[in-house]
Amino acid sequence: MKRIAVVAMLAIFSTALYATPPDVNEKVLKIFKTTFTNAKDVKWSEYESNYSVSFSLEGIQSKVVYDKDGNMLSSLRYYAPERLPVNIYGKLKKKYEDRTLFGVTESSTDQEIAYYVKMYDAKNWYTIKIDAGGSMETYEKLKRADAGQFPEKKNHKK
Repeated sequence: MKRIAVVAMLAIFSTALYATPPDVNEKVLKIFKTTFTNAKDVKWSEYESNYSVSFSLEGIQSKVVYDKDGNMLSSLRYYAPERLPVNIYGKLKKKYEDRTLFGVTESSTDQEIAYYVKMYDAKNWYTIKIDAGGSMETYEKLKRADAGQFPEKKNHKK
């Protein structure tokens, strides 16, 4: 009897993976399910001219916006810096060797892919914007609220 209950619970849980509000049109839903077969924690929102879906796929949090015809308009993905393309990760590590890389927001549209990389040092938080070709610019610089609370590293020569 317990096995039947467990099987029933698993069946209910597996159908909840693609839980959608009743008004997401079938065309959009089919494209999403085909594209992101193993998506988890799927949450849909409907707006006047588009749908937005948030989900997790292989440990990466994602958000995709579709128009009503099922065309992907944009996407955001949030992940660790080590998951960046190798050439971009290497450039970052070389140029900002004195900073700690923290996280990445990848923004994608038909026109552009941009990586917004959060990093910090003893005094500031930075957001560096990098395009697919590897061009970088400082997008944001914020003073750390905890700056000065940690002792500075000093190089002692003997």
